[in-house]
Amino acid sequence: MAYFCEEEYENIDFKKQSLAKGEYEACRFINCQFQELHLSDFNFSECEFIDSDLSNLRWKESRLQDAWFENCKLLGIRFDELSSFGLSFKMQNCRLDSSNFFGLDLSRCSFENCQLWEVDFTSAQMQNSILRDCDLRNAHFENSNLMACDFRGSSNLQIDPQGNRIKGAHFNLDQLPGLLLEHRIKIEK
Repeated sequence: MAYFCEEEYENIDFKKQSLAKGEYEACRFINCQFQELHLSDFNFSECEFIDSDLSNLRWKESRLQDAWFENCKLLGIRFDELSSFGLSFKMQNCRLDSSNFFGLDLSRCSFENCQLWEVDFTSAQMQNSILRDCDLRNAHFENSNLMACDFRGSSNLQIDPQGNRIKGAHFNLDQLPGLLLEHRIKIEK
């Protein structure tokens, strides 16, 4: 497998210019286009993705370790197809609408100021994860481990405390209605 270290890729449309299969370590992808590519069995370690579009990317059995995503579009991505070995990433100011994290260990992952509309976190292990200042409109949490997860500042939060483990999770007072929605309790000021 080819090995690439500390390379920088800028303004590249990888649908027109293919990305060599291999292991990428400490590489930077700036303003790159990855939409609908199939990148199976790639390794991305300590890589940065900035201002890039990865929408509908397929990366079955690829590794993502200590990756950084900033201002990226990651719409409709099946993160659950990634290798779970060492999975860790941080996302800031990204859009991940309709993405799937089913059953993944996200305990070493964070989302800050991200749009997570209709994202599936079913059965995800998210203890100690960070989801700060995110828009979680219609995000689905079921049988998820959210213990000590930080949701402060996030909006449109709807979590059933009986169907998820939330002990020690951090919420703002204004997020309380999203925790009581299943009980049809009306909260008024």
